[in-house]
Parts: sequence; structure tokens; C-alpha cells
Amino acid sequence: MIYFACNMIVIYFLVNCLLTHLVIGQIHWNGNWAFACDFRGNDLSNVQISGELCGGKCAQTTGCTHFTWTRFNGGTCWLKSGSVSKNDAFSTQDQTMVCGVMNTDPTTNRPSGTGKTVKFTYYWISSEEGSIFS
Repeated sequence: MIYFACNMIVIYFLVNCLLTHLVIGQIHWNGNWAFACDFRGNDLSNVQISGELCGGKCAQTTGCTHFTWTRFNGGTCWLKSGSVSKNDAFSTQDQTMVCGVMNTDPTTNRPSGTGKTVKFTYYWISSEEGSIFS
């Protein structure tokens, strides 16, 4: 009986850990951007700016198709290039990180253009200031 109870406890914790990982691992997109996510590689350049300016900087930068903002060096916008979709993003444990893609073609979920002709709308809540930027 004790063996059965121990196995049930182990199974219970294993299932809970797996379910928690699946929920935490999901990226919740707010249009073109999300918190706690990143894209691997394809760095075009980086610039030290505040997070609310990162998406706009990407839109103004020729060849930028996506971005990640981190608190590195007081706030760094990592401008990225290349073919990308939201599915290429991975979740992080850092809730202050923001990643995003330029406007996408709804049929392909790929960026519809690059450079200054791309429009990008971004909104997020600053965890430090408690305000909404747009």
C-alpha cells in the first residue's frame, strides 16, 4: 500500500510539473509583440533604447523583420533580420523581455515587408512604471 501511495504522489508531481511547464512555455501574443520571449540569432544590430521604442526602431531600420528588447546595459533593443514567424519565438523566464515581429501577411504569418515602409503598432505595460505605452 505504501508503495502504491508513493507511486501516486510521484505521478501527481510529475503531471503537475509537465502541465506547469506547458503553461509557462506558452507565449501570449498581443498582436505583433509578447512578453517573456526571444528569437534565436539573426542579430542585425542593437541599440540602447527604452523598451517602448524598440518596435518603432525596428520599423525604421532597413532589413529589420523582428526584435527582442532586454534590460541588458540599461535596455537593449536587438534588431533582427531574416524570415521569421511568431512560431520561431521561444519563451523565457524573464517577464521584462519583449519580442515582436513586423506586420505579417495573415495567409503566411510572415513579415509583409521590411524597412521604413513597414508599419508597426506596439503597446505594452511597463512593469516598472505601471503605465501603458503606445
